[in-house]
Amino acid sequence: MSFFSVAYNDLQGLVPSGGQFDTFTTSSFEGNPGLCGPPIVRLTCSPQPPPPPPVGGGSSLTESFLLASSLPLVTALVLALVSGLKLIKKSFFVT
Repeated sequence: MSFFSVAYNDLQGLVPSGGQFDTFTTSSFEGNPGLCGPPIVRLTCSPQPPPPPPVGGGSSLTESFLLASSLPLVTALVLALVSGLKLIKKSFFVT
């Protein structure tokens, strides 16, 4: 491979090394402040803090609990409805 660039892709972590990776210049990786290791100027990687949780898009514990607790209720209601319809149908045709 004669040309390689992952510049400005918001990549993070240690740059792979060995083989073809050792032939790429710093410009191949520029614009990725989270990258470290040769050939990047920042040679050592420090642990990155975890990303913040999504705002407004995540599911809260309360929402998860309500969903989980409503499933048995919905199941019971559907079974009762089906059973009731079978009884009504059976009693309608019996003379």
